[in-house]
Amino acid sequence: MSYAQIYVMNADGSDQTKLLEKSGMSSQPTWSPNSKDIAFALFGADDGGCSIYSMDADGLGNRSTLAALEECLAIDSLAWSPDGRKIALEVTGDYDTADIWVVNVSGRTGETNQPRQLTHAPHSWRNVNPTWSPDGTKIAFAGDRDIYTIDVNTLKETRLTNSADFEHDPTWSADGEQIAFVRDNSATSSSAIYVTRFDGSDLSLVRNFQLGDGEMEYDGRTIRLDWRSLP
Repeated sequence: MSYAQIYVMNADGSDQTKLLEKSGMSSQPTWSPNSKDIAFALFGADDGGCSIYSMDADGLGNRSTLAALEECLAIDSLAWSPDGRKIALEVTGDYDTADIWVVNVSGRTGETNQPRQLTHAPHSWRNVNPTWSPDGTKIAFAGDRDIYTIDVNTLKETRLTNSADFEHDPTWSADGEQIAFVRDNSATSSSAIYVTRFDGSDLSLVRNFQLGDGEMEYDGRTIRLDWRSLP
């Protein structure tokens, strides 16, 4: 039996506090925008299904169940909306297919926590790595091998790239004008960081990393991007 554990600690590794220990597996925890709460998902327990939680980060153990999904094998890549009112996540419904869902955070008057499925991937297609636009109206994600955005309200999808290579881990610039992502090229054994405008125009190469030259040891999935927010 596997056990999920979540800790908080200081940046230097000191003062470690266990927030959770429970049977099953957990997604990676993610901080709310105000740094007061941590969202995570549990799955793989004997009772089956997946559950999404919000937990106080003070170590007192207060935890709220946001939603539960029955036909679910795993949940990953939880991402809070900029206003802290919603959480996007990738849900694996079977071993070959994943989709982007959104759940409201509890405690908001007039809102239901019922999870809402945004994308509907065909079999053997994985929609993963959701990330919110700064204004909270769109989510960028990796759809199989390319980068897409989806309008959270209208569910209109926009394909930003069209490449034979594997593209993943999109992330928005602070002004919402650009999206950076990673492109893996198996033919040249390299991974590269690209930037495109929010509508897919003006694609540009930022830097290429060659596999085995001392910069990359395995593959591009070891690259994680984050934009610097200027004051």
